[in-house]
Amino acid sequence: MTQRMTLLAVAFALVATGAQAHAHLQRSVPAAGSALKASPAQISLGFDDELDDWKSSIALLDAQGHAVAIGRTRLVGSPPYGLAAPVPVRLRPGTYRVKWQASTEDGHASHGAFDFSIRP
Repeated sequence: MTQRMTLLAVAFALVATGAQAHAHLQRSVPAAGSALKASPAQISLGFDDELDDWKSSIALLDAQGHAVAIGRTRLVGSPPYGLAAPVPVRLRPGTYRVKWQASTEDGHASHGAFDFSIRP
């Protein structure tokens, strides 16, 4: 009986842990730390969990920390494991920071940032 209770407790802990998981960034275009020859047409992010658009977003900042206008963030995939936002302006040479927030179906949000640059 105690072995059965222990197994049940372990199973419950695993389910509870999985239900509270946060999305982790798996890939990005442009890649973190990359040096591009030209401005990207869009920013694409891929995660390890299904996303919800409730608090999911992408922002782009220049080297001085000023916001760069990009298009609306949208969910990508079916089910949606990605985010994308168009970059309608041509970025000048310099360093840029992508800030992201990803909200999962269970309401948990994660966030992060990475830099890339445009070569002269």
